[in-house]
Amino acid sequence: MEKYSLKSKVTINGCEYLIQTVNDTAMAAIVVSLFADGEVLESSRYPYMGITSEKEILQMVKRIHDDKKYELDSLFANYDEALKSGNTKLMYHLGVAFYNKRIFDEAYHLFTCITEMKAEDHQALCHLGLTCMELDQISDACKHLGMAVQLRPGFADFRNHYGEALLKADDFKGAVEQFQEAINLNIYYADAYYNMGLAYIVNALRREDYDMYNNMVKKATDIFERAVLIDPEYKSAEFDQGMRMLQKGDYKLALDIFENVKRERRLASRKIVPGASSRFLLYTDWSDEASLNNRIKFLREEINRNPSYADFQLELGLCHLQKALFDWEEALDNFEKALEINPKLNKGQKSLELAQDFHGQLKGRIDSIVREEFPDKKSAWKNHEKSKA
Repeated sequence: MEKYSLKSKVTINGCEYLIQTVNDTAMAAIVVSLFADGEVLESSRYPYMGITSEKEILQMVKRIHDDKKYELDSLFANYDEALKSGNTKLMYHLGVAFYNKRIFDEAYHLFTCITEMKAEDHQALCHLGLTCMELDQISDACKHLGMAVQLRPGFADFRNHYGEALLKADDFKGAVEQFQEAINLNIYYADAYYNMGLAYIVNALRREDYDMYNNMVKKATDIFERAVLIDPEYKSAEFDQGMRMLQKGDYKLALDIFENVKRERRLASRKIVPGASSRFLLYTDWSDEASLNNRIKFLREEINRNPSYADFQLELGLCHLQKALFDWEEALDNFEKALEINPKLNKGQKSLELAQDFHGQLKGRIDSIVREEFPDKKSAWKNHEKSKA
């Protein structure tokens, strides 16, 4: 099978982005990657199992490539408009989209503006802290994530992220306390276990806290084993090597290996069809059924890690309502086709009329819910609609 490859360069705000889309015959998937200054920001995989026609695969490559370019254009096209709107929810979702694409400068500015307008916006504070970590502003990261934890002490993710910031700030005891709190909130939180294991090793190397250093190898081993038991994605040949180095007492090499396992796992999570950054697009006409399904999958995973996060539950309900719209629209199309084949089919006409009536009601209800999220949606998306046209 021929290998197709498309490349597009986009220069925005003085930064050159490269979008590259190829069909990977070995993986039987289309892989689309976003680069900036030679660094991979995002890489997504779209399997094409069952499709054997080269023409169809080429069409899929072109479609996915155009969608990715349009997605990037859409984000930046709405950046200034979102800031002008003063709508903090719109700014937050746009900021999350930038953050998940590793475009941190724009994300930082959006989250900062939100917290200046709403000092107790816990979601914006959390993402501002995460963005500061990526920008190596560790002191600010600790400050913002600490505030997020104070506002929402029952959110396991906030505790885990705060622990990571404290670990980077060399507050090993404080980091372990936060990881333990995250585990207390969710005993199946693999990332928190894994991060705690890292904290014990770093403390042993720095010799900062004697109580943590005492019997460290057994503590760290037990914690890492719990992490891989909950999430087998951590388990690899490299992970096993790290465990061997830990037992041998080569803590520096063990730490390097364990941190690389964590890094590779995060990279791998960005190579699947993204759901984390798609919320911004769900509230535009760009949204399709595939992006909606990706978002539902992402939300379910997040809820498993954060059972008490009501916002995720609320959004998941909205996603299911939106998904129902696609099913109803497909049903309407089927009824119309049935009547084209047989215009005298009375039950087909009745079914179409009833379905059209319910579809209108459902769409109206969903639009009302979305307006609660984005009251000025019409003006906020005008740049998006221009770029679409």
